Amino acid sequence: MKNKLFLEAKNKIDGKKYFAEQKAYDNYSALLSFRDFALLDQQEKQLSWDWACNPTNQNKKLLDEVSSKKIAVAVAHGYKEEDLTPQYSCKICGDTGFLNGKRCVCLEREINALIRRECDLTCENCTFEASLESHPHNKQVYDACQKYCQNIDNKKILNVFLTGQTGTGKTYLCSAIANTLLKAGKTVLFVSAFKLNNDFLTAHTSFDTDKLAVIEHYLQPDVLIIDDLGTEPIYKNVTKEYLFALLNERLLAKRNTIVCTNLMFDQIMDLYDERISSRLQAQALKVKLESDDKRVKIAK
Repeated sequence: MKNKLFLEAKNKIDGKKYFAEQKAYDNYSALLSFRDFALLDQQEKQLSWDWACNPTNQNKKLLDEVSSKKIAVAVAHGYKEEDLTPQYSCKICGDTGFLNGKRCVCLEREINALIRRECDLTCENCTFEASLESHPHNKQVYDACQKYCQNIDNKKILNVFLTGQTGTGKTYLCSAIANTLLKAGKTVLFVSAFKLNNDFLTAHTSFDTDKLAVIEHYLQPDVLIIDDLGTEPIYKNVTKEYLFALLNERLLAKRNTIVCTNLMFDQIMDLYDERISSRLQAQALKVKLESDDKRVKIAK
């Protein structure tokens, strides 16, 4: 997934570079149709060679004079000086995507935009910093989740089980986690349990040899966020079996999974089974958001 997004972002940057250079070349070619510009262009090339072979002040002066005349002629024909050179989108790297062997901010920006698209996350403004949560106990949960994001690379906690009644801000908190991890360069996929379950059904009923690619899509991201687990219909031989396989494989691969649900663990056990419940609890941060009239507890 990361390599695919990198190549897509790099191709986009390369496209910008090609466009800028092609536009400058087209302007230059058009100006060559004017005899006065073509003559000065020829003189400039000869003087550039002379100065390269014999870099004296006199040769440099002659070259600068002809170059200035050439620009003046281009302006007289309706062009600007900058029309003769590529106008790159990124002034830092010249649309190469790299600077001193490292990714330029323009390439990182393109990669992050693609990750956000793949993530299917629409709430870009949902962040820990922008949260209006004021309840002290809810803020404890926010702090715990923020620390989880900061320490995600140590792999001590792989899962987050976030529960609470409707309207307590679970989806906002999951979005804040996703945005934080995206900013840290993680690949994140945000999916509703309903869509995930439908994809399970598609994979199960498809005769396509590539049907496992549907499941692979959910195995690859560094972080998978499943929203509203428990609201999806339970399909026989599909929902429980595929969900267990997904959670189990992600645990084995040490990839992080975050589940947002209205259900508590005993209800998860009732709706699904012990295997799924155990996978959700394995190496998990278990947190519960409650409304303002209830005490928020960190589930144990």
